[in-house]
Amino acid sequence: MIFGISVNTSKPNYETILKNIWITLKNKIPNCKIKIFLDGENLKSEESTLSFLFIVGGDGTILRNVSFLKNHNTPLIGINYGTLGFLASVEIGDIEKAVEFIRDENFYIENRIMLNTTIDSDDCSEGCIALNDIAITKLPLSRLLRFKIFIDDKYYSFFSGDGIIIATPTGSTAYSLSAGGPIISPDIESIIITPICPHSLNAKSLIISSNSVIKLEIDGLDDNCYVIVDGQRQEVLKGKQFLKIRKHSKNCPIIRFDFYDYYSVLREKLINRI
Repeated sequence: MIFGISVNTSKPNYETILKNIWITLKNKIPNCKIKIFLDGENLKSEESTLSFLFIVGGDGTILRNVSFLKNHNTPLIGINYGTLGFLASVEIGDIEKAVEFIRDENFYIENRIMLNTTIDSDDCSEGCIALNDIAITKLPLSRLLRFKIFIDDKYYSFFSGDGIIIATPTGSTAYSLSAGGPIISPDIESIIITPICPHSLNAKSLIISSNSVIKLEIDGLDDNCYVIVDGQRQEVLKGKQFLKIRKHSKNCPIIRFDFYDYYSVLREKLINRI
């Protein structure tokens, strides 16, 4: 087996965590090979050679590494070394247990859906890929944006507001939740449409099939309007444009273990979090 370890070098004492994973892998799986990726560098070119990829950091680190991947065939193991770490499978203290479970093939894979978006194009074969969400937002002092929403080429609604979030179930606990959207269990394939500060009492979150295609016609744009993909990549929108968003053709495989409890994580890291 070939293990990759991608570590966020901005985290304090990241070398200690990296060394811990390295030693644990060599002790538990002596014949394995290990490749190191500092901040995900060169990950894209090496992705196809890996059996598993450890990602050390917070949710932002995991999302950033997902954006580096192209084939999305390598199972990911998030090691929480951040503030929230909702996407991570493993806490720092459980690294040894996680490696043993991998060695014994005592794990399962959650195939999380991703979104694909294109700007001013009917072709969704190439575009920005998001595991969490795609947000269209404006700066605070910019004028309102006007959205006309079509679902599967059928007109759904119109609203004015500060923006809109199109999220996966994985992203339902992120920006969409902060904007009033629902929490969706990650095993339910769906897409969430959540308005941001809408100037209408009728503009509410909507959950639709993951097989649906969303088209957004956007007006009221200026130089301060952005498409933000997983909080990482930004595209500036100008003039009257439209976005087409649909489920990506590939899923993101995330390793889970029996000691991982989604509802416990949800309760401890979100519901009971002060």
